[in-house]
Amino acid sequence: MRTTFLAYGLIIATLSLLSCEKKNAIPLAEQVQVSRPLFGCDAYEAFDLTTLSSSLFFDEMAQFGPYFLYGGLSSLQIREGYSGPIVAEVGNHRATHFHSYNDRMFVYGTDGIYELLSNGNLVQRTSVGFWDLETTPEGLLIGVPFSDSWRIMAIDPVDFTFQPYLTEYPRGRCVTLGDLHFSADGSLWAVDCDNELLQFQNGALVSREIAGESDFWGEGDNYPLDDSIFFLDYQGRTIAVTKCGFLFYEILEYDGTQWTTLFRVNYEDENLSEKASELLRGAPNEAVIKGQHLYVMTNRGIHEFDLESGYEDPMEAVLNIKDPGLAQDASYELFQDDQAEWYVLNTQKRVVRLGCE
Repeated sequence: MRTTFLAYGLIIATLSLLSCEKKNAIPLAEQVQVSRPLFGCDAYEAFDLTTLSSSLFFDEMAQFGPYFLYGGLSSLQIREGYSGPIVAEVGNHRATHFHSYNDRMFVYGTDGIYELLSNGNLVQRTSVGFWDLETTPEGLLIGVPFSDSWRIMAIDPVDFTFQPYLTEYPRGRCVTLGDLHFSADGSLWAVDCDNELLQFQNGALVSREIAGESDFWGEGDNYPLDDSIFFLDYQGRTIAVTKCGFLFYEILEYDGTQWTTLFRVNYEDENLSEKASELLRGAPNEAVIKGQHLYVMTNRGIHEFDLESGYEDPMEAVLNIKDPGLAQDASYELFQDDQAEWYVLNTQKRVVRLGCE
């Protein structure tokens, strides 16, 4: 009898193991979502920047010396350390974007350009509003002014006077430029409010990619939504992330000659998988490259793309990560400070230091 019970026990244990193996048999690359810490560690420290009932909103983060800056919509908060005392907190302030320039920190927006000084004071340098600021390879400060927003101006960082950076060029129907980025070949890329991709070299327009006439913007007449276009540098190349709601999602690479698609999913694709549908549902807030991985921070998880995967099926190179240590259903900003510490800022007004070595 004892032998019979032992035999039954072995059969049940074997079936249990087979059942567990079957349950977890789906490869990570095929799972709709993968639950794990973002960088493989969970030594997190969370800090609430303000109460949930506060009207302040943050989706951008920067550091200047000992100060951490948080901005978004019309909210600005500056602290000593990422969770230290508040140095400044301003609501209804339409200068909430950050640009580091030659050991200086500018806070800009439609209310003008401010400078954060080393003593923590915030000083307005000009009342002229700017959509975007960028630094040229030669070290010039340039920007797109709120008025005359089809132009890119060179900004004198001493007296904050302006002069045209570009020569005259044929303009499209919608002329507000943004998303300025210099690629390794010296080209300046910009996107106008018709979502046409413009390439400038030596101050002159050399190409214009038009949605519906180019592979750059998905297919057909799909247009990326505002703030769903990100340019990043990667090993001498430029990576672009573009997304248009649930219509399409594309990641491209520019090698100095042409744009090549690394990953694309379109809602009209035949046999659209559940994983692809979930990727399309996410609304991007930020894109960051760490090592060989591209991270796209969305309100439905974090998309991790392996830029060196070499997979024949690009879908195998992407994971949709749900980090149990981070707030769910929140858009994220991923930021690295000058000590190589990583932070996640979310729209629920919380900053989390990841503590990953």
